[in-house]
Amino acid sequence: MSPIPGVRVFDSVIQPTLRACVGLLSALLAVCLVTGSASAAPAVQLDVVPDGNGTISLDPLPFLESDCSATVDPASGTVATVSSCPYEYPRGQEVTLTATPNAPGVTFEGWSDERCPGRGACTLFLDTDQTVTALFSPQYIKVSVAGLGNVTADTGATCQPITPSSLNCGPLPIFSRVTLLATPDLPGDRTTWVASACDAPRPQPGERECVVSVYGPTSTSVGFGHDPGGDRTPAISVRFRILKSGTGWGTVRGGPLDCGNTCTLDENFGRGITLRADPARGSTFVRWRGACGAAPTCSLAVGPVTAVVAVFDEEGPSHPESPTSAPGTVRPRPTFVVQMPRMAVNGHGRNRRIFMRVALNAPATVRGTLSRGRRRVASWRWRVAAGRPLLRAPVPARVAKGVYKLRLSFRSRASETKRITRRIRLPG
Repeated sequence: MSPIPGVRVFDSVIQPTLRACVGLLSALLAVCLVTGSASAAPAVQLDVVPDGNGTISLDPLPFLESDCSATVDPASGTVATVSSCPYEYPRGQEVTLTATPNAPGVTFEGWSDERCPGRGACTLFLDTDQTVTALFSPQYIKVSVAGLGNVTADTGATCQPITPSSLNCGPLPIFSRVTLLATPDLPGDRTTWVASACDAPRPQPGERECVVSVYGPTSTSVGFGHDPGGDRTPAISVRFRILKSGTGWGTVRGGPLDCGNTCTLDENFGRGITLRADPARGSTFVRWRGACGAAPTCSLAVGPVTAVVAVFDEEGPSHPESPTSAPGTVRPRPTFVVQMPRMAVNGHGRNRRIFMRVALNAPATVRGTLSRGRRRVASWRWRVAAGRPLLRAPVPARVAKGVYKLRLSFRSRASETKRITRRIRLPG
């Protein structure tokens, strides 16, 4: 009996196709399960801000995401506003950011975070939600005009029409300060600025000058015998961080902040804030890192600066009185300096890891121990170079969840020793 044609078609065509479809569905199911388990891990958000005409590239880049690039105004060919790109990463992830200018004549001037000095790539350890800005120059100021008049800049930068009711003033170096002068065409028209984009003291109705600190693409409005309208600058929120370092202790205060420990503030890009560092008894304030200098009071703009460090050191004890040392002589500070600005725990069960970012000024051997009470449950050993290495410590699966004591002992090549002790909570 001859084979049935329908059965032959099923065996040769349909059956292999069904097998292929089942295999594809199995692969997709595996991807979904892996993605679901990864998404269950603790995550942090990294917001990156290209402040000017440039692009920020990220490595690694989250799945289905793209690099963050500035949006250019097609009418003027310049960046219209500051924008932010959010990315989500597992807690404890290291991410490297690279800034690239988008056009000839644009230069990258640096990062907003004190952990990334200079103009090279910026590598961050993501222990919490944070914002990082790449600063590009030149910058531009967009002025919306209501009525008949003109605007000039005292820097010699031109304010060219880009639409019948708006001007583009620039180019201007980032962090420069420019005075805009509004001149009505009709002598009887009163000049009115939208003062929110102007530096203090804000211009009053009838005053022609608006002083602007150039922290990024800025928009303002002026009216000549007309209402200039409201503030047209879209606000983006920035996560601003205050960290502390050194051998001493102190408090940082400013606006709503009262930081006995590391603290953060969500604020609009470009908003000014004034901080004051108050050392505790037995400590002295040394300096700021990331902005300002050695003065205890620090005024800055949030956004162009997203992280600052207040450095406090212990007051140095005196040498014993002797014929060769006068009373009150301060002992020199130790040559071997060690700090641990950040620590985080990632994973569960046998996949737990402790991440420790340390900072030291000389190569050293590091011994780490984890203990509860008098019982030591884990130990590690590293050799590190001077700088800011990241220490990774696997936690044994047998270690139960709870609070433990983490101790790091550092020994330099000159046999100087330092010790750091922290309490740490481990998940199950």
